[in-house]
Amino acid sequence: MMADENKISLAELDTVLQPIIDTCTKDSISHGKAWILQHVTSADAGKVISQHLLRKVTQPGAAFTQKLHIIYLVNDVLHHCARKNAEDLKKNLENVVVPMFCNASIGNIFIIMPSRSLISRTQFVVHSHQQIRLENP
Repeated sequence: MMADENKISLAELDTVLQPIIDTCTKDSISHGKAWILQHVTSADAGKVISQHLLRKVTQPGAAFTQKLHIIYLVNDVLHHCARKNAEDLKKNLENVVVPMFCNASIGNIFIIMPSRSLISRTQFVVHSHQQIRLENP
């Protein structure tokens, strides 16, 4: 498997992702970003991590908050990549961010918009068809 070849433990990544999925605090996002940056030692390693994040968003039965919290993490890592010119990781994440966003919105966007419960706290800004930033107003 590609994860083994790149010395990436998906079980360890899942352990890092769980607090993000559960509570999505600044600290959990920061820890997740640090873990990803530490373990992306090649373009292939970045692909393994990006694909695993995509699976976490698209897995059957994934809650909307799980999808949203993973997208927050991806946004933070993409922002880091843009500032630090980490092109390989940026490209790998750009390949999964649009499917993530589309999957997260399917079946949920029409439910949350009338109540404004999540939209009022989160402003979605599409910068291009390849990059999506989530900003708190």
